[in-house]
Amino acid sequence: MVAQAPAVEVPGLVLHGAYDLIPALEQLLGEDLGALLGESDPVPRGSTVLGDPGLLGLRGAMVEPGTVFDTRGGPIVLEAGVQVASGARLTGPLWAGVNTQLLGGPIKGSAIGPHCRVRGELASCVFLGYANKAHDGFVGHSVIGRWANLGAGTITSNLKNTYGPVRLDVGGTPLESGLQFLGSLIGDHAKTAIGTLLATGTVIGVGANVFDAVRPPKYVAPFAWGTGVTGGGGTAETAFSQSPSAFCRGATSSWTRSPASCSGASTIGPRAEPDAPLAARPAFASPAPAAHIVRLALERAAWWTPINTGESASSSCTSSSAQARWASCGRRTTPSSAATSR
Repeated sequence: MVAQAPAVEVPGLVLHGAYDLIPALEQLLGEDLGALLGESDPVPRGSTVLGDPGLLGLRGAMVEPGTVFDTRGGPIVLEAGVQVASGARLTGPLWAGVNTQLLGGPIKGSAIGPHCRVRGELASCVFLGYANKAHDGFVGHSVIGRWANLGAGTITSNLKNTYGPVRLDVGGTPLESGLQFLGSLIGDHAKTAIGTLLATGTVIGVGANVFDAVRPPKYVAPFAWGTGVTGGGGTAETAFSQSPSAFCRGATSSWTRSPASCSGASTIGPRAEPDAPLAARPAFASPAPAAHIVRLALERAAWWTPINTGESASSSCTSSSAQARWASCGRRTTPSSAATSR
């Protein structure tokens, strides 16, 4: 009976791995942001808009004079509490989540936040939230996990000298991405030392602490301590031991006060206890373009492996609306999935 069933075309994107989030972002972010446009604050004084001002959505963002908004490539949406420093050039399509800080430099084609700090050149990237890239250094076509910290001068290569497709190397297992542009895939709570140079298609596992090499290997295992490809002595306990400090750092006064262990600083989420960061991750405070589909890929599969749960990868992403596609994909759960999107 199944063999005789008619074929049905299902709209959507099939993600073979986390690396496919980059072309997914480039294809869908602009349309997704268009659905979020509506009421907007006026263009801030001292700012320059290149393109249609109607493609600019400001929702309580604080923008310093000297900022350039370029909407010729797509909409720009800044959520409540976003801070933009003078000298930043923001090129659409671009989304910055609640309380994210854009500290300067050219930033384009990305979904950032919430509660991220970004400085320097950034192109076609996904920041899942609560991550820091507060210093100069190019990061392009990369996925940055929650609570990741990129040390000053961390740079990603996103294009091979041969201009050929990027190959991932995961613990000795090659994986063809088929992409000409691909930077780094960096897991939750991973950290890089200052001056780290990441090769094209580098994979850094969850909780890895990368140091002792200006050019680390293309694969750094989860919870690695240093640059050892097999872990190097790090543990989950070691990786997450800094989480209370990370919760207190970057706190903003618009959120609830933390316990005394934060010395009076504010937490990053409503009633989030710094001694239990994994259980206390706050949800996105507003519709997050690309956030749902990113969570789906990263929480249901390892950073570097193809997504394979024994079901059709696009079976429930059936809506013709971009906004609905994000939502239906992000809330999808299956018995074979150990984690669910939140």
